[in-house]
Amino acid sequence: MKRYSVFVLIVCTMFLLSQKRADAQFMIGAGYDRMAYVLDEGTEGNPFDGFSAEIGYTAKFAKGVLGINFGVGYEFNTRRDNSFSAGEFEADVSTQEQYVSVPLRFVIDIPVSKVGIVLYGGGYASYGISGLKTYEFRFGEEGSGNITYDYFNARIDSDEIIPEPVLDAINRGLGESRYSKLEYGVQAGGGLRLGNNVLLHGLYSYGLGNRNAHDEGAKLTRRGFSVRLSFLF
Repeated sequence: MKRYSVFVLIVCTMFLLSQKRADAQFMIGAGYDRMAYVLDEGTEGNPFDGFSAEIGYTAKFAKGVLGINFGVGYEFNTRRDNSFSAGEFEADVSTQEQYVSVPLRFVIDIPVSKVGIVLYGGGYASYGISGLKTYEFRFGEEGSGNITYDYFNARIDSDEIIPEPVLDAINRGLGESRYSKLEYGVQAGGGLRLGNNVLLHGLYSYGLGNRNAHDEGAKLTRRGFSVRLSFLF
């Protein structure tokens, strides 16, 4: 804990000192995401696809070559899981996740003619605001329906497939969520600054937090990359 406190103090001090001669830049951008969960160095399930958006602020110093970037981001990702069947019973399964994140990154901006080579790296913390696994059931000719499991809040919803009293009993018995809402890790990326107002860049995120909140023996982490187009002001 003491080491983390010293690190935060150093970052804050650098940021405050940079304000004396900083070129402040606001950034807003969005792009394509692809991420997956890794279970003890093996991929768990199919990868997620989606999009992310971020609003950020960069304080530049050392004649604009160095900087500190921080902001707020949003991620929306979905995946189609493996279907399963038993006799006339079939189900298609899909997963949807939404996260908000707070990154803190160091930036190097190297001007080359009318473009700039931008490199950055740092850390982030994310919070899961939605995690839904949906089962689309089919019972032969008898009918179909959906059941949704909210795995961040350990709750099941159903469109009348499960009677309400039974559904309430199931939700009471689920207990705590299997998955942690809090996620954190490190990031690194780079790209090209076109002129002074456009940035085309990529970002790789390496999760360090264990998603399995109540199973320390099986570590499940997030890994992913994104490609974004951002505008600088």
